[in-house]
Parts: sequence; structure tokens; C-alpha cells
Amino acid sequence: MAESTGIPTVDLGAALDALGLQDASLVSSETRASDTRVWRVSQDGRDLAIRVFRPDQKTVMRAELQAMEIAFEHGIPVPRTITSGTIDGTHPVMAIEWMQGEIVGDSLVGDPDSAEKLGIASGQVLARLHEIPTPSGARSGHLTGNWIERAVRDDSELRALLENVQVPELRLLHLDYHPFNLLASNGSVSGIIDWTNAAIGDPRADIARSTSTMELLAPMYVGRVPERIAACQQFARGLLEGYQARRGSLENMAPFHAWAGNLIMTDLRPKLQSLPTTDPEGFMRMIEAWTEHWRQQAFDATN
Repeated sequence: MAESTGIPTVDLGAALDALGLQDASLVSSETRASDTRVWRVSQDGRDLAIRVFRPDQKTVMRAELQAMEIAFEHGIPVPRTITSGTIDGTHPVMAIEWMQGEIVGDSLVGDPDSAEKLGIASGQVLARLHEIPTPSGARSGHLTGNWIERAVRDDSELRALLENVQVPELRLLHLDYHPFNLLASNGSVSGIIDWTNAAIGDPRADIARSTSTMELLAPMYVGRVPERIAACQQFARGLLEGYQARRGSLENMAPFHAWAGNLIMTDLRPKLQSLPTTDPEGFMRMIEAWTEHWRQQAFDATN
């Protein structure tokens, strides 16, 4: 199917029928998620997000729902699940609470001076997420501990190193925690959205994923505007500050940065020619060099 690596080609009416929400009315079409079709609707005085996944993402949706439910139960600001289903036995679909607030990435673009404060607030919320005890039975459920394998399929040495250094108390990870998946209101984080990558793993992977995204991919999110890129970098520094103020200092991050760089390349390779850059091959070489730097640091530290 043409949509297997893109956004599902399903209309809103079919999604609402599958969810039993035929009386809901469209508020707006949204693009908050990169690989699901999303609408904002109103039903019985409440606003909902309707998300349609590709047919091959049934397990992905179930894991996302499980992650959000666990986080919600522990007071993390995430969408509350309303209902879920399948459209004609093919496309998974969910209805979740529409989270209020401004996308943090938009705040950084409009007000770069807010970057540090929003970064610190975001780091503190991520620290709270990582304080949730490992969900009972999660490894055999929809949430899995396969976070390492996602980025090191062709690097058995890095896989072995990460397996050796990961902490025994694994936690719930978002693994796409960046300003465009966060909402804020009055300087506080009011929502964490897009839990498609959620897994159980070492919290350092979440931190490495967040900071590498801001360091390497900021131009893709905010354009090649120096003040905006600087704001993304300041946000990343604030995130680390807020996180470590609550959870303590992070050690032995090099293998996790190497893992995160590999994951970025894994994500980007299928859509290389559609990247918003005039030199996609050069862009990938830059990420590869950054990743190799951290990989070398990781192995140097073991010698």
C-alpha cells in the first residue's frame, strides 16, 4: 500500500463510525503527528483528538495507549483515552482527550527567550515520568523493552555495550520527547503527546534521544534561523538542568548518544530525499560523523 510508510488515507467519517462517535463534529484538521492522520473534533462539549494509524501499526497503537494510561495514572500530563477501535478491520484508530496549551516548539519560535525556562520545566516533567515504577508485566505486554534493538540492528558491539551498562530498574520511556511533542500553558508543561515510540528501558536513552534531536534536527523543525536554532539548543540545556536537578547527574552517556544518533539515521533514511535540506546526503554524513564520535567515546571509556 502507498500509505505503508506515510500518513493513512482514511476519512474522518470512517474513523468516527469505528469509534461510535458519529455525533462528533470537526473542529480542525491537525498535523501534530508525523505518521498518523489526526483530527480535532467536538463531542458532548469536549474536544477530542482522533488519530488513525496505518494497518501495520496495531501493536504500536496498543503500546501507545498503554503508555499513556500508565503515565496518566501517575499524574503525568498526558491525553486521557476515550475509546479505540479498528476501521473495517484494517486501520487502528483512537479517540483521546485534546490537550490544551501551545506547542512548546511554537513558543520557542515566537519567543526564543522562553527556551531555558521551558526546557527546565520539560526536564522536570520527564524526570517525573522516569520515577514511575516499572509497569508490572510490561515486558510481556504491548510495551516492550526492545529500545536497544531499534537502533543497533547492524551494530552488535554497541548493542552488547548498551545491554551491559543499562540500569536494572528500567522505566517508561517516551523516546520522542522534544518541543513539538510538548504543550505548555503559563510556563508549565500541560501535555505530552505522540507516544508512538514508547517503550520500557534505561532513562538515559530518553535523555539522549531528546538532546540529540535538538542538536541534530533543529533546522528541520525551526528552519535555518540562527536565533531559533540557538533557542532549541538552550531548551536542550534547560531540559538537562531541570532533569538532573530532580534525578541527579547522568553518567556514561556516550553509548546512549551513539544509540540516539543511530536511531535518527534509521528514522531518516526511508525519507532521505524528502528532507527539507538542499543536501540530504551531506546532512546524513553530518549525523553519521556525530554518531561515530559518540560511539568512539563509548568504547574508549571501556578500555
